[in-house]
Amino acid sequence: MWQNFFLIYEKKLTKNGYSSTEVMYGVINMQVELGVVSIEQLDKAVAETRQKYTYVWTRMEIRSILKSLGVTCTTVKLQTT
Repeated sequence: MWQNFFLIYEKKLTKNGYSSTEVMYGVINMQVELGVVSIEQLDKAVAETRQKYTYVWTRMEIRSILKSLGVTCTTVKLQTT
């Protein structure tokens, strides 16, 4: 599921005119923000460069991006029995 999401996100950023570097770090930032990848998993060079391109996402921006990509729910609903 996440692989498809990030491919669509990457295409959307590219279509909107972002450079390949901005797209790469945009995808990495989104992966870290969503908890798909931890900062510790990134190699040192990527982590250092990521800090240079880091944009602090607000929850509303993340929701807006996810909604524009067709994601309807990102949390697991608790079921009580």
